[in-house]
Amino acid sequence: MLRKPILGIFLLFAAACQKESPTTAVEAPAVAPVKIIEADPVVDARDRRTYSTVQIGQQEWMAENLEFDPKDSVWSRANPGLIASHRYYSWPSAMGGDTVLPNWCDVNKPPRGVCPAGWHLPDTSEWLVLARSLGGTEAAGQFLKGTVGWDPPLDGSAPDTGLHLFNARPFGYWTRGDQGFGLSGHTPPDSAFLEEGSRAAYWTRSNRVDFSCTSAWAVFLAAQDRGMRLLVVPRVTALNIRCVRDTL
Repeated sequence: MLRKPILGIFLLFAAACQKESPTTAVEAPAVAPVKIIEADPVVDARDRRTYSTVQIGQQEWMAENLEFDPKDSVWSRANPGLIASHRYYSWPSAMGGDTVLPNWCDVNKPPRGVCPAGWHLPDTSEWLVLARSLGGTEAAGQFLKGTVGWDPPLDGSAPDTGLHLFNARPFGYWTRGDQGFGLSGHTPPDSAFLEEGSRAAYWTRSNRVDFSCTSAWAVFLAAQDRGMRLLVVPRVTALNIRCVRDTL
């Protein structure tokens, strides 16, 4: 495969829970510690959709959110201001199951989840490998965010647009009014899309077994935060997905 180099629902409201997030604080670097390389596009054989990809360190990631429809288009949403349509998945759907919330304390699902063959839904450790490649969790967000759609616009992030090939966009998330918490600390009275323009949110396949078996870990990026944050989110929340290649 030929490649060409080109130069952060709900929060963990209990402080004890927040400390469990496996993060590493480091000084934000001026440039990405590793090269971010545009890789060959990949085609999802299920619907023939083509995705751009990016190699960061020893990992290859989709440089676009997954758009595969496992059942129907209920999670699809268009936002002209962000110049894209985008799909949201509940955690059971992301794991390759149906959209009904099961009380899974013992999750036995293949790591692929809803991703195409040869790719899989990353766990927290794989996201942390990505963060380490970009200087640690306190620095990685500035290199993962794309340059379009953030409000306010990127501030203090890496100035070279070639460092933004992961292209995370702030599509926010969908939360169910009777269960989800908004990141601003309130419970919406009705189901709603929140934080569009200010946050990007991605599921991991890592289950939170010791948290009522109804939550899982997710990755968040925020407009005014250089970091990459791992947070616990109710499984009924709908987030975006980024797939990672099985092997390089």
